[in-house]
Amino acid sequence: MGSDDSSGATPQARVVLRVDSVSACEAQSDRQGWSHLERARYTEITDPGRKAQYRVGHWRVRGLASVVLGGLPGVWRYERPPGECARLIDDERGLACFVSISHVDDYIVCAVSDDVVGTDIEMIRDERELSALAKRCLAPREAEVIAQLSGPAQATAFYRGWAIREALGKAAGTGLVPGTARRIRTLPAAPAEATLRLWAGADRVLVLAHAAGAQIEAFTGMDKAPENFRWYLGEPRQESDPEDV
Repeated sequence: MGSDDSSGATPQARVVLRVDSVSACEAQSDRQGWSHLERARYTEITDPGRKAQYRVGHWRVRGLASVVLGGLPGVWRYERPPGECARLIDDERGLACFVSISHVDDYIVCAVSDDVVGTDIEMIRDERELSALAKRCLAPREAEVIAQLSGPAQATAFYRGWAIREALGKAAGTGLVPGTARRIRTLPAAPAEATLRLWAGADRVLVLAHAAGAQIEAFTGMDKAPENFRWYLGEPRQESDPEDV
C-alpha cells in the first residue's frame, strides 16, 4: 500500500497514521500485550460498539509501533502518564514511541511516532448548537465567523477548528482545555514547517498534530491532499491576529 502524503522534508521524526473501519478489523483484533489498566478499562466499557473501537485501536497502534520500531506487536506496553501523550514501551529493548487514537462511528484513526503526536477525526454534523460551542472553545475570530454561517458551511468550519484542538490536546496529554483552546491560532505553512495536517472530506475532517519536519506516512482513504498549518498560542482576544483556519 502506498502513502497518500509525503512531505519530502529531512526526517526529524517519523509518523505513521492509518484510518480503518472498526467493523472490518474487529474480528482480527486481539488483546496481546495489554496492560492491567487496558484490561480494566475495557471491562468497564459496556457499549458493544465502544468496546470494539477500544479493542481495534489498541490492537492497531501496536501493529504500527512494530512498523516504526520493529518487534512483535504483543511486546508493546501501553502507558498514558497524566498530562502527557500516550505511548507504547518495549521494556526488553528499551524503546518507546508516542501514540494517538481517535474514533467516530465506524472510523478508527491511529497514529504512532517517535515524537509526540495527536490525532482526531470528526463527522461533520450540523444538529448541535455550534455557535455557542465555538464561542466557548475556539478562537474569538473563528467563533465570530462560525456565528455568521449556517447549515453545512457552519458545521464544516466548526469541526475543522474543533478537530485541530482535539488533536493538539491529545499530543499535549491534556485533552481539549477551553481556556487554552481559545488561544490557539493557525497559519498555512509549507509541509517542512507544518505542525498540523488537515484532511477534509465531504462528511468528515481528520487532523494530525506532529513535530515540525516529520516524515509522515498517512493512509487515510481520503481523496484530497492534506492542508498544512502551523499553530501558536495568542492572547484570548487580538484583533490583529492573522486569519485562522
